[in-house]
Amino acid sequence: MNFLRHLTAVAFAAPAAFLFLPIVAPAVSSAEDCVGGRSWDPVLKMCAPPPPLPEWYQPAPAYAQPWAPPWAPPPPPPPPFAVQFDLKPVWDPGVNEWRFIYVR
Repeated sequence: MNFLRHLTAVAFAAPAAFLFLPIVAPAVSSAEDCVGGRSWDPVLKMCAPPPPLPEWYQPAPAYAQPWAPPWAPPPPPPPPFAVQFDLKPVWDPGVNEWRFIYVR
């Protein structure tokens, strides 16, 4: 009797998954079309622009990674071992200084 109940549950659950897919698939494919930080608005069915940056936000300097603070100094010249092992300067937010690490 339990086997029959499980078989019935599976028989009804499998087609339900296939009925749900056409409803969700168009929204996902439309959301993938949004580029440049835009998000998908399912009510208006269009890409919404990203919110504006707050006035207090200051981007990182051009020579630093995005997580570096705006006051980060330029990276120091690489030591000899950094050139030999192809190490790149990366801003370390834990100690607020530049570190030389291997970056692929």
